[in-house]
Amino acid sequence: MIALLDELKIKKAFICGYSTGGSIVLEFLLKHPERAFGGIVISGLSEVKDRYLKFRLSAAINLSNEKTIPFLTYMVTKGNANSSHTFKSLQKGAKEGHVINIKQYYLYSRKYNCTNYLQQIQHPVLLLYGAKNKTFHQYAQILHENLPHNKLVFIDKAKHSNSNERTEKVT
Repeated sequence: MIALLDELKIKKAFICGYSTGGSIVLEFLLKHPERAFGGIVISGLSEVKDRYLKFRLSAAINLSNEKTIPFLTYMVTKGNANSSHTFKSLQKGAKEGHVINIKQYYLYSRKYNCTNYLQQIQHPVLLLYGAKNKTFHQYAQILHENLPHNKLVFIDKAKHSNSNERTEKVT
């Protein structure tokens, strides 16, 4: 991300991440605070605590091989798209991924834990979660209780998969 910001000659940016990508936002804010204005975490988490999500990440790790990657990318894409347009866009991007990188991402996501360091993040962080995304509400609470400068917003009628597609105004 630093290389991309440098290439684009961007000194500082708001960093945004969805789902397990929220941990990337948190890590960036911890490691490179001088390069960020703040963060936006959409249905994200600082650690994986519940069995169901651990199981899903383990399944994704096991499916991250040459034979089963088409199935994995289909399932992940289907689970994160609420429209055919979004599905097609995500599916196209998923097909371009490399198996080794995908497996590393899921391994990292399952093991990552920065909860004990959240107090160090001094930037403002917007936390967006779907009101219907009950599984991730525990993660919203962890972030809300531990990030010094945050705003937690639950998006009405949204689940995990469409909390990144809603366009309501956040005040």
